[in-house]
Amino acid sequence: MDNPEIEIEMLDQSQVPEEELSEFQRADPLEVVEFLPAKKVEMTDENEEVLIRQYVRGESKFPEYYQTIQIDDDEEDELQNLPSTSTKKSKKPLRKRSVLDASLQGLMGQANLSYAKGNVEIAEKICLEIIRQNPLASEPFFTLADIYEYKDEEKYLNFLTIAAHLDPTNRDNWIRIAEMQIQKKNLQQARVFYSKAIKYIPKDYDIRLRKGKLLEQMKDIFQAYMTYMKMIPYIPPERFDLALHYSQLVAEYFYKTKKFQHALVAMQNAYSIVGRNFTHDHINLFLELLIIEKNYSTVLQVLIERTQLDIDLENGMVVHCFIPNGYLNDLRVKLCVSLIHLQCFHLLDYLLKNITEYIPISENDWYMDIAEALMKERKFQETLTLIEPIIRANYETPAYVHLRYAECHRALMNIDEAIEGYFRVIDLAPNCFEAKFTLSALLKATGRYFEAIQALEQDIDGDSFHARMLYERCLMLKTVNDIEEYIDVGYVLLGRHTIKLRNREELVASTQSGGLYSSGTKTIVAGRKLLTEIATEMGKAPGASQKEKEKGEETDLTVDEEIELFYDLLDVVLEQKKFATLQKICYSVSFAKRFHQRLPHLDKLMIISSYLNNDSQISFNYLRDVMNKNPKSPKLWNFLSLIIQKGENITTHRFIRRFIARHTLDPYLRIFLANWHLFCNSLKYALNFYIPIQQEIELEYNEGDPLIFLCIATCFQQLSIQKKIVHKSVCMGQAIASMSQYDKVRTTSCTKAEILYNYGRLYHQANMQNIAMHYYMDALKVYDSFVEENEEVLGLKQEIAFNLHLMFKQNGNNDLALKYLYDYCVV
Repeated sequence: MDNPEIEIEMLDQSQVPEEELSEFQRADPLEVVEFLPAKKVEMTDENEEVLIRQYVRGESKFPEYYQTIQIDDDEEDELQNLPSTSTKKSKKPLRKRSVLDASLQGLMGQANLSYAKGNVEIAEKICLEIIRQNPLASEPFFTLADIYEYKDEEKYLNFLTIAAHLDPTNRDNWIRIAEMQIQKKNLQQARVFYSKAIKYIPKDYDIRLRKGKLLEQMKDIFQAYMTYMKMIPYIPPERFDLALHYSQLVAEYFYKTKKFQHALVAMQNAYSIVGRNFTHDHINLFLELLIIEKNYSTVLQVLIERTQLDIDLENGMVVHCFIPNGYLNDLRVKLCVSLIHLQCFHLLDYLLKNITEYIPISENDWYMDIAEALMKERKFQETLTLIEPIIRANYETPAYVHLRYAECHRALMNIDEAIEGYFRVIDLAPNCFEAKFTLSALLKATGRYFEAIQALEQDIDGDSFHARMLYERCLMLKTVNDIEEYIDVGYVLLGRHTIKLRNREELVASTQSGGLYSSGTKTIVAGRKLLTEIATEMGKAPGASQKEKEKGEETDLTVDEEIELFYDLLDVVLEQKKFATLQKICYSVSFAKRFHQRLPHLDKLMIISSYLNNDSQISFNYLRDVMNKNPKSPKLWNFLSLIIQKGENITTHRFIRRFIARHTLDPYLRIFLANWHLFCNSLKYALNFYIPIQQEIELEYNEGDPLIFLCIATCFQQLSIQKKIVHKSVCMGQAIASMSQYDKVRTTSCTKAEILYNYGRLYHQANMQNIAMHYYMDALKVYDSFVEENEEVLGLKQEIAFNLHLMFKQNGNNDLALKYLYDYCVV
């Protein structure tokens, strides 16, 4: 058993005294019963009567039903459940009190009289009898609660709780129970009882206020302010101080958390109740929320009701407006903004003149509020009349003023002024990406490409960079043919999804599991674990700086755009023969999970790029994982041959041996291993593979493989020139015999030159130069139209002429040696 508190002691029967053995009984094995979750049963009067009787008789514990509550409207925070300015009646029916009949009422009076005289036991017995006959009556539970108030706190609280449920409209009982739970530090339980009280007495603002304070004590700030907000419609007008305080408190909280509709509801409810008591601060906040929610007509209505504003309306339209001289400036600005959005453009000249006359030009924020309202209504020329005086002022103008100035000129097609404005914005706010984008587009439209590229520059080594801007800069660099910068910027853009490897040790470690792109037995997680271990030893997690760059910024580039950029970078880098950069780009993309499904061949690109960069170790680490998934791919085996021919110290032999052990039926894998031994000059081991394979092929196809015959001939010829071989002539004879078999199987119209060349090489290496020279010269005379058409791939004249030149030079005939070089080898 897993329980550490249970100890099991094993006893030997021989060690137990006989008189004690009788105390032990053989027990049957326990039957395992599967318990199904209990279905939720709706509480009815009958069920409640049963629970009450069982508890009163001491047959069960206090029912949990009285201490729990389902989520009701009071706990919801969705916008559709926000209280409106009108206090609607609760849709939930109140519970009807159980009325005692005449006889039980008489008993109840007798119980109360006995309790008053001090006959507590008689009073308790009478109450229990009443409960037995009518368990849903609240009166006996109130009396029992009074009886146990100073005797048993738990029973007192339980009886009072039952009484409150049976008479739910008694608010004092709910408050009394909740405060007792708070004293006992049962805050969640107190919250439940306050919620029950609100459920049955929804218009009692004091209960909502108490619950809100409790929620603040529980650190549930959002629900606390939601409770305060729902309390405001029920506050009586004579408590205007309470309504004003909590409406402003709630509105400011939701304003800071960007929940403007919640804030507006709080202020609307307060205004409908105690609007005449609103101070300037309350009105200002209320109007600000109305403007945010685009309720401009209500703004005018509030200003007309609460200020000395003179406005004439006809059919709901403003035909005349007069703003008094002593009008407060913040209200003046909000009035102008609302009239602009109500499209009262016939008053525009008067409004702008009034603003410039009464509001000092140093109040940038007020001026910009009006300017932004004008811009939304596409009144750009009028906006400039407000902004230009600010820019011409002697003090330094903020960047956002220049931004609006530039946007207005761009909308009016004043390109030069717009460009000048955007340059000023970037000088004041270098991280204003919106201005950089627009400035670059304007410069590009006017043909100033290099300036457009400079406008998109950003600090990619800083805390953050904008991905879309970097992408646009890439495209423009390609347009102006700045290839070096294009490659650098493209690599940074694609590499932002991956961690940065700082040295080759981390690079090799990340590929030891077949590459981070691998999905085989050693997965991406394994590769990351290796990197984490290395980075821990170095004292810094890899890629931490890059994570900080991307913090708080979501890229708006699509996967298709990045893949298109990736392929274009590969083409450019290959054309420039920058193989190290090619490997870095492929590796960065292979690290990013977002590309895996869209680039299934990414591992092969990593193999090729590493090979081209002469990094055989990385290429082999990726290749072996791919080969395990596709063991019969000739391309992969050919690529492994290329890696082996690099001659680097890579443990490919063990991989090949293990691989062949898992795929013993494939003869081509054995051929590869034979070629490996031939490459390593292990000639006898190579023959031990070549000869059985050739015999198997002859038995199956009645004809041998010419290339295997050639390899066997090469092995015997190399053995014949080794010093420790005794029977050199026998080895040479075997080589010639195998070459004859090769000649027999290989002969076609277009392979004559190849066969003669291989004969010449055989005798040349055996130092039989006369015979070798004969074969070489015959090979030069061979003509085949197919070979001539594909001379660059199939032609052997250069190789043959070079070997002839070596033999003539060795024999002292330099003139003939030079002749063959000039005729066939010199371009």
